[in-house]
Amino acid sequence: MASWAVTPSLEMHAYYVERGERMLVLRYVIGPGSEGPHGETEQTLEQIVGSIALD
Repeated sequence: MASWAVTPSLEMHAYYVERGERMLVLRYVIGPGSEGPHGETEQTLEQIVGSIALD
């Protein structure tokens, strides 16, 4: 996982998942008064990645 400021009020979050020679990047931006995706956990991200074929 990586996080960085896009602007002073926006923050980017990214998850990088490698499978062999392929990489999947899941990103979202959080702004003032907002939260990340509801229920976001490592397990949720693994389920999302598991449902996406990287073949």
